[in-house]
Amino acid sequence: MYIKKAETEDIEAIIELVTNVARSDIFPGLSDTGQAYFLSVVANEVRVSVLGADYQSVKLVIDDKLLGFAAIRKGRYITKLFVAGCIQGCGIGRKLLDHLISEFVTSDTLELKASPNAVSFYLANGFIVEGEEEEVNGIRFIPMKRMLSEMNQRAG
Repeated sequence: MYIKKAETEDIEAIIELVTNVARSDIFPGLSDTGQAYFLSVVANEVRVSVLGADYQSVKLVIDDKLLGFAAIRKGRYITKLFVAGCIQGCGIGRKLLDHLISEFVTSDTLELKASPNAVSFYLANGFIVEGEEEEVNGIRFIPMKRMLSEMNQRAG
């Protein structure tokens, strides 16, 4: 297993991973409108996450298979964290999250908009809910944040 920078040649495999995970884990909680919107923007969002100047993105590979993807914008906002269903619950999401934090975070506060199915993961990893569930273009999310300085003080 390794985690390293996502590259241009990884984009199609990342789009496939993100789409497959979304279909199984996120789509059950979305309206038809939300599902259609997600599918209409996913390819471009992945491209921006991999190629955009404000983003750092990583892939997780096991046995030559891309099974995880994560991206952070401006060192403080997680835009993507996806793990293939076949390895969810094995600590891979935590490894990706820890990697983003150790390599790219430049702020004491880390923020994200969690899909409702991912809230328990983020709560277990030190995030708190920052507001009510929202819906934009049929996509449901919960704003969350993690104060890294507090977590570092507790750990130290």
